[in-house]
Amino acid sequence: MLLDDLFICAACDRAGVPKLMRRSGEHTEGHHLIRCQEPQMSGNTEQQLSMEGRLNGMQMQLDDLTHRMGDHNDHMGDLTRHTGGMANLIGELTGSITSLTSRIADIERILNRLAGTANGSV
Repeated sequence: MLLDDLFICAACDRAGVPKLMRRSGEHTEGHHLIRCQEPQMSGNTEQQLSMEGRLNGMQMQLDDLTHRMGDHNDHMGDLTRHTGGMANLIGELTGSITSLTSRIADIERILNRLAGTANGSV
């Protein structure tokens, strides 16, 4: 008796051959194989299934972490864009303050001239 899987072709499966064995000669390698008996569970198989389950769990956690990192990267991109927009606004505000300071200086010069003319000195 073989311990490995017994492959059964479609024709043999339809005919319902009950005790088909590899060594019987009734089944040849030329057949297209479509299904096999379920393998017997062994300690190694159970360990392998347990390991696959843990690996699947780790893969799901990694996928979740990757997704979260993508979200954080998106937020960082948004923050960078907003910071750039604020830098532009600060630049415009600085330009306006410089212009206002210049105008105030002009007003002070005019007032000084007017004050000098009112005192009789020019």
